[in-house]
Amino acid sequence: MARQLSDLQDLLRRLRSQSEQLATETLRLQTSLLTAAATRARGQRSTSDLRQVLSEVVGTGGGQLHHLLLGMSHLVFRRVVVPAAGGGPQERRCFFYGADGPAIVGVSNDRRGLDARVWQDRIHPEDRVAYGEAEAERESAGRPCIVEFRVIDRASDEPRWLRETGWTVQDRSSQAIYLDSYILDITPEKRAEALLQASAERYRALVERRPEYIRCFDCDRRLTFVNDAYCRRLGRPVADLLGRDLLTVLPPTTVEATRQHLASLSPERATLSYEVGAGQADGSVGWEEWSEQALFDAAGEVVEHWSIGRDVSARKSAEQYIVRLAYHDALTGLPNRLLFDDRLQLALARGARGPGGFALMVIDLDDFKRWNDGFGHLFGDRLLQAVAGRLRALLRASDTIARFGGDEFVILQDSLRDAGGAATLARAVNRALAESFAIDDQIVELSASIGIALFPQGGRDAEALIRTADAALYRAKRDGGNRYRFGARRAPRVERLAPVRHRLQHDFDLALERDEFFLLYQPRFDLPSNRVVGVEALVRWRHPRHGTMLPARFIPVAEANDRIGELGDWILGEACRQSASWQTAGQMHAMAVNLSPAQIAGGDLAGQIGDLLDRLQLSPAGLELEITESLVVDLADRSLIATLQRLADLGVRLAIDDFGSGCSSLAYLSRLPFHTLKIDRAFIRNIGRDPADETIVRAIIGLAHNLGRRVVAEGVETRRQLTFLRDEGCDEAQGYLFSPPLPAASATAYLGGYAATA
Repeated sequence: MARQLSDLQDLLRRLRSQSEQLATETLRLQTSLLTAAATRARGQRSTSDLRQVLSEVVGTGGGQLHHLLLGMSHLVFRRVVVPAAGGGPQERRCFFYGADGPAIVGVSNDRRGLDARVWQDRIHPEDRVAYGEAEAERESAGRPCIVEFRVIDRASDEPRWLRETGWTVQDRSSQAIYLDSYILDITPEKRAEALLQASAERYRALVERRPEYIRCFDCDRRLTFVNDAYCRRLGRPVADLLGRDLLTVLPPTTVEATRQHLASLSPERATLSYEVGAGQADGSVGWEEWSEQALFDAAGEVVEHWSIGRDVSARKSAEQYIVRLAYHDALTGLPNRLLFDDRLQLALARGARGPGGFALMVIDLDDFKRWNDGFGHLFGDRLLQAVAGRLRALLRASDTIARFGGDEFVILQDSLRDAGGAATLARAVNRALAESFAIDDQIVELSASIGIALFPQGGRDAEALIRTADAALYRAKRDGGNRYRFGARRAPRVERLAPVRHRLQHDFDLALERDEFFLLYQPRFDLPSNRVVGVEALVRWRHPRHGTMLPARFIPVAEANDRIGELGDWILGEACRQSASWQTAGQMHAMAVNLSPAQIAGGDLAGQIGDLLDRLQLSPAGLELEITESLVVDLADRSLIATLQRLADLGVRLAIDDFGSGCSSLAYLSRLPFHTLKIDRAFIRNIGRDPADETIVRAIIGLAHNLGRRVVAEGVETRRQLTFLRDEGCDEAQGYLFSPPLPAASATAYLGGYAATA
């Protein structure tokens, strides 16, 4: 836009110059003609006689010449100044020729002429001095003189701009005979210039005040313009920047990258965008995004260069956080299983190429459950964070530690010569964890059991190594804990199971038969109306020795025993029966139930659910099936996608649970028939404490709404979390702030009482 304004200004200047040249040349020609005509009419006379002749020719006689001048004045009007017939040296009269011009300024084409002093009075008071000086210069210099001035339009009473180009005709002795001039109406041009100037000023003010960084520099990289935002970015005043080489004012960390990007510009590639890490004025490190636009001449040389930049540090931080979240455990910050598997595959590839081994250690905390159940999950989370910190401090940069879930950690000890190095690290782990922890003013005593698998003795692939380490961990637990054991490559099948899962295996096999599982129901609220819209069914195990157990403790056992499908079917049936009971009592609430991978992959799930709903006379719309985001990653199989589609066609609602804990489901959101996204409680927990997590929650809500999905927040425990979610437009929420999970009887009373008071 700045370039267009400059071009338009150049065009106006060229037109003005051309019109002035035309007027001057025309004036020269017509002056010569007028002088010749007067001379021929009166013959050769002296200078004083010639003035008298000209006065008579123009003023009273010479009607043909008068009409000739009227026809020739094709611009606006013409003014001829001659001495008055018989008057003194200061007595001059003006003659005006033209159609509309004289009337504009209130003069006439009277052949007697107008007193020159009356003409001066027509000129705007602020311009009279300059006009008089120009006329005096014209008379003395004997060359064309141009002056711009204002008069008051007698018709509209508005100022009108005129430009007069005048010429003094002199005799051979350089004495002035008469003055001849053209007067042009340049009011439209002046108005256009004023509008153009105002537009340029508005544009400049807009550019100056933009929050983006804007700079302009020439072919030598000398800065010709910088806006206020860029001055603040560099911490320098504008006077200190203009005329300087761009590369000399940039932060040192960006100079080379900027040089390379600018060098890549060409007439064929005149624009580009890039991101660059940059030091901030306060010493911090951030990121900037720049868009470059180069202007080239016909020879392909750079004429001018514009750049627009902005600070994208917050966005880059959020992107890095999302990537970190995909590969790291949200609680401890350690690598998660996905990243650990990648590191393990690299170690296996190195081991296959040559000598050298590594160790894989599986670590399980002894009696962690006692502390976690006794003091609450937040206490347990802080204890796990402290454990992670101590374990991380024991490792070399080449080693990897990951958290697989719960209280299970895994270490990849690389570049290992023999088993002695693994034993040394295992003893260091036991010593480090044996030192007491201070959590919330509570002294915690812990120990750990460790299973170790060596490569290649314990296996040549990831599955074999983990199986060997799990078996060794089971032996360490069985031998009393607080110790380590090496795993053999061939181990009994029972020892191939993780020890935490194995000790519950036998009990789990009997739990379904003994009816030890039961459901709790947590209400779900619609945030705009604050009304209960449904419940989520949550399974618990009433263990005869360990008491009530949460799913995180026994679901892995059910999966290892291949009985997760059987447990899932029981949960689904029990939840639907409870929903039918509420429906019979007139309480219409949606029931959310979690599905396991085994349920989706095995058998005709859609048909099974359809039969169940028909038998209980339940509406499909009252059932919502939840699938964890980690499972969505595996839904590339077309048969699994088809199963979900048949469920959606049945009328059942589908939801992604723990959304945000993975990174691959985004590719399937637009293709799979999900109705609801449930935000992972790890993000909700950090609302008010971690701006990055708030950004993720805000992004998930916006993404879901743009795709036409509803959003449910899990684990809402504080008013601050609730206020944030409402402000961001979250649709539904559940958590202890509203109600803990309730047994069926308590949930019935709660839902009934809430409906009565709503």
